[in-house]
Amino acid sequence: MVRACRLVYDTPHALPRLWEWQEPPIGHLIRHARTFSRLVVHRHCPPWEALAGEHARLWETHYLRSPMSQLWEMWEAGLAESRALVIETQAMAEEHQFP
Repeated sequence: MVRACRLVYDTPHALPRLWEWQEPPIGHLIRHARTFSRLVVHRHCPPWEALAGEHARLWETHYLRSPMSQLWEMWEAGLAESRALVIETQAMAEEHQFP
């Protein structure tokens, strides 16, 4: 029987975390959960193949959704958008300065 743990975040934007089953990472995971008040889910998988299958399912459905190039393009678009917002905010601040 394989003991596995993973963090659960309470935000809808967070991806489900992969399962940890080795001892040093489980200890770090539990310490992280206690420090930042996170929830840790424990699971006992009878065969190793069940845990490997769950890992494969999580990886294929959540982490391999889009190629890295698409993520980079999204990041660049967001960066350009935030730069435009900063420029607009600076212009508004300059307009409303008192003499």
